[in-house]
Amino acid sequence: MPINPLSPIKKLMDTLPQAGRVEWIGVRPKRDAPIIEKESVEVSFDGGLAGDRFSGGKGSKRQVTLIQAEHLEAVASMMHLEEVEPSLLRRNIYW
Repeated sequence: MPINPLSPIKKLMDTLPQAGRVEWIGVRPKRDAPIIEKESVEVSFDGGLAGDRFSGGKGSKRQVTLIQAEHLEAVASMMHLEEVEPSLLRRNIYW
């Protein structure tokens, strides 16, 4: 499905690096449950990540949440910590 060239996501994608490697995957099976770290996860266009409580609906903009490794480093620096675990920021994929 092509992205509308005028959409905010297209503009964002044009300014950020697109290559990367997934370093961490996590799903939360229900509200207030701890995140479960996964080696791999099944992903579908209509349902997001298998086993995640908020998989969104068909066409939902919030099926998966991402965070870049550089952002975790920035958050840790601002908090004066050596590192921040991706699960603390409630994201599904760290790359």
